[in-house]
Amino acid sequence: MLQFRSVQTGVRKTLDIIDNQRLVAGVRGTAVGWDLDAGLVYSKNKTSTYLRQGWVDTNAYLNLVNTGVINPFG
Repeated sequence: MLQFRSVQTGVRKTLDIIDNQRLVAGVRGTAVGWDLDAGLVYSKNKTSTYLRQGWVDTNAYLNLVNTGVINPFG
C-alpha cells in the first residue's frame, strides 16, 4: 500500500454526510395473569464521504509510476 502527501495538491478537504435513523417501540402490561415487557429497536446508519480537494487519484498515480513517467524518488 502506498501512502503519501503531495504538497502540490494542497490542503485536503472532505465532505461527510451522516444519516441516522432509529425507531423504538415497546409494550408493558399484564395479560392473562402474565406480566409483559417487550421492546423493539430498529437502527440504520449511513455515512457518505466525498473527496473534494487535495486528494490524489492513486490508481492514475501508480500507473504513471509503473510506466516510468513519474519517478517519486528522483
